[in-house]
Amino acid sequence: VLLTEYYINKLISLVDGVGTPDSFGKDFFEARYSRIFPESSTYFAASEFDCYQGKDDAEVRERVEKQLDDVREQLDEAAVFVARCLSHESIPVAIRETLLMDYVEEMS
Repeated sequence: VLLTEYYINKLISLVDGVGTPDSFGKDFFEARYSRIFPESSTYFAASEFDCYQGKDDAEVRERVEKQLDDVREQLDEAAVFVARCLSHESIPVAIRETLLMDYVEEMS
């Protein structure tokens, strides 16, 4: 899950015209889920959720960082390729955002 999160954040930050991962995430939630799940009803919005939370924080963090280090280059290369395709000048920003939302939703 955390490797997917890394890849999605990297991809969003590379696609032209869609904003930051944070602003894209808010737009994504608003466009796809806000009518079904009000933000106040979601666990993550209503808590201080931390993927590393628990008694073995240091061990978990170290294990995740090692896994990320092992595949970071491949994830970065894939994100650059997909971002380049989505950022092509012939694709209007509105279509680019929709395609990226579809892609992120499939990965999630």
